[in-house]
Amino acid sequence: LDDFAAHGYEAHAISLPGHGKSESDRPVNAYRIRDYVAALRETIAAMTPAPIVIAHSMGGYVLQSYLRDHMLPGAVLLASLPVRGALPYYLRLMLHDPLLFFWMNLTMNSWIAINTPERFAYHFLTPQTAELAKQYVPFIGKESTVGAIELMLPLRHAERVKTPILCVAAEQDAIFTVHEEQATAKAYHADWRLIKGQGHDLMLDSDWLETAATIREWLERSQPSA
Repeated sequence: LDDFAAHGYEAHAISLPGHGKSESDRPVNAYRIRDYVAALRETIAAMTPAPIVIAHSMGGYVLQSYLRDHMLPGAVLLASLPVRGALPYYLRLMLHDPLLFFWMNLTMNSWIAINTPERFAYHFLTPQTAELAKQYVPFIGKESTVGAIELMLPLRHAERVKTPILCVAAEQDAIFTVHEEQATAKAYHADWRLIKGQGHDLMLDSDWLETAATIREWLERSQPSA
């Protein structure tokens, strides 16, 4: 946020229900993707002019769901959950660590998949930034199991999305493959960029400034008045 603000952009972050310090009227496992889409819709409706939304990972699934029925000046999918859903990732996780996958589902707690510095670094970072995991793990919150199940469903009706989109992929993403990100860009006729040598959390990894610059370059080219 600070980097975009320093370049003259008005930047805001949304905290989804059940996340961070947002108010919650139910256990986190009771939240569904539609609840997150509703929160995004309410936030955007309160903003004038309509914003350009940047969404990462699961947030990308929420944004794609929103865009099926709404138009924005622009949108950026950053290492986003693919248009085909999360099932391929879940299968890869099961093969990578069957016991962890079994325990995660038995306890309905996906947090245990990333609750140590080693697990966090494997999923989100690259070897050169793995040490950062120690400072971020304490801030990880639990995610909705119901929502995680819904993420397996492919996103339908991509043809209804008319918003200009940039898809940004991470070359060393351990969660979503470059091929999956390319397929998402193709589904939306979106622009596509690959950030080389980086992990899933593009905003935390070593070349985060390159990621930010890539987004700004697209905004300046596709949104001259942004």
